[in-house]
Amino acid sequence: MAVTLGKRTAENVAVSFEKTQAEQIRLFLPQEAKSLDEALAKYRASLLPGATSFGRTILSDGRHVGDVWCYGIDESGNPQAMVSYCVFDADCWNQGIATEALRLFLDEIRERFDLHAFGAFTCADNTASRRVLEKNGFTMIKRFVEDGTESCYYERDFRRENDRLEEMSAFFTARLDGYDEHMLKDVGGCRECYEEMARLVPESAEALLDLGCGTGLELDFIFPRFPALRVTGVDLTQAMLDELRRKHPDKALDLVCGSYFDVDFGKTAFDAAISFQTMHHFAAEMKRSLYERVKKALKPGGVYIECDYMIEDDAEEALYFAELDRMRREQGLSPDKFVHYDTPLTIAHQTAVLKEAGFASVEKKLRVENT
Repeated sequence: MAVTLGKRTAENVAVSFEKTQAEQIRLFLPQEAKSLDEALAKYRASLLPGATSFGRTILSDGRHVGDVWCYGIDESGNPQAMVSYCVFDADCWNQGIATEALRLFLDEIRERFDLHAFGAFTCADNTASRRVLEKNGFTMIKRFVEDGTESCYYERDFRRENDRLEEMSAFFTARLDGYDEHMLKDVGGCRECYEEMARLVPESAEALLDLGCGTGLELDFIFPRFPALRVTGVDLTQAMLDELRRKHPDKALDLVCGSYFDVDFGKTAFDAAISFQTMHHFAAEMKRSLYERVKKALKPGGVYIECDYMIEDDAEEALYFAELDRMRREQGLSPDKFVHYDTPLTIAHQTAVLKEAGFASVEKKLRVENT
């Protein structure tokens, strides 16, 4: 069985319109065109310059058995489109034809229109259609009910897939030169939040725990207020720690190269603990356990100050984690390997995790963009 795509013609459109009137298909495929004349008019519109839809016929051994198409094509800004498909010949169901047709179609329209991201809707109980999308790398973003029908929205963004995941320490070692300048100039809100973090450190602080301290950019703002502060800094990247010590050779620094998930912080040892733009690489479960240890490491009345990349939409959070899981699988990376990939939690979720770890009060002090 050879699956190929063919050029759509008015004759194909007429065949497709007739075939998709079958009740079994109408249950799952919304009928936008209410008549053959309307279907043909939409087809002719898709041939015009600047058209926002494009389609192909699905051929099995040269026989027209269905269609695959995209609509809502937008090549500006964030190039994207919606995709849909239908194998109307029941003899061809459950044979992988739709899966292969969609794969071929995605390859073609990415080249033809320079599109990067694709969305698709399907009924929640249409398991065959959902499998087609999932086998083509789509991730379910959300479920919703519309007109009494539960549906699913799927998405695939090829731009994320072009990047190989890098081991965390190797990622930052390779970007040491220019790192400080990048954080201060390119990452929205960082400078303001460095200043705010320094302001929030308690006046009486003498000992500070810095998680993921890196080159110590946050300490560049804290040390002017606390020149005698004793700092224990933990980071995975030795090159970053070396740069921190080079910048502050006269400070009381105890620097540990390792994972803050493994390092023993002790108990009631610190007046304050801080982290800046490091926690958004980890899942809630990992952070909860870490925060419990941080809380125990604080003296009575001690504070934990976190500045991080956070978002506001639950679906967006789920998408980031689903994409990371998929990339790990495709690249053969174990779940416990630290890789550089952003998986921010929502503000509400992050707040809940901190409270679950035992912090009695969690307060948002400043938000600039996503920082």
